[in-house]
Amino acid sequence: LTVTIENALGVPAVWAATNFMAGTLAGLPLNVYRRNKDGRKRVTSGVANLIHDAPNDFQSSFEWRKYLFDNVFTGGRSFTYVERNASKRPVNLFPLNPTFMTVRAVGVQREYVYREPETAEKVYTASEIIDIPFMLKPDGCGHRGPIMTNKDAIGLAIAASRYGSRFFGNGGVPPFVVTGGFQSPGAMQRAAGD
Repeated sequence: LTVTIENALGVPAVWAATNFMAGTLAGLPLNVYRRNKDGRKRVTSGVANLIHDAPNDFQSSFEWRKYLFDNVFTGGRSFTYVERNASKRPVNLFPLNPTFMTVRAVGVQREYVYREPETAEKVYTASEIIDIPFMLKPDGCGHRGPIMTNKDAIGLAIAASRYGSRFFGNGGVPPFVVTGGFQSPGAMQRAAGD
């Protein structure tokens, strides 16, 4: 049995955990603060608008963060491209499909190579990407994802679900006996009916 992110999400426990954690983290308040000589002050414009309200013209902050965390808790990593204006200030944040991204080390720097099917390869520097890994490997470039790390247990859950569906779908009846301290024939009948 081959475990993929798609069929792993068919396991109720995987679906519930991923959805709960991603939705909860995406719904938390996200504010930006600037350090000054008096401590810190909350910023309410510029990059604060991007991450708190809308990172781009087609997503809310919640949608963007939910997408990122869905990817982190399934495949193990998410990426966002930071678009900057002429004065190098961030103006948009665009989520990238992590299946098209390769991270490689170039000296002590990281380089992000993005290649969608039938498009030209685009190479980003670390300053252009927000990279959220679930768990980095020792090389600092590769990562571990929750689903592939636990593929054996998830595969067993998928196999058990498929077996149960076939068994009961073909009219199967589990071979077991219910025993108990039934006090009346009516209680025994209700238990048998249930």
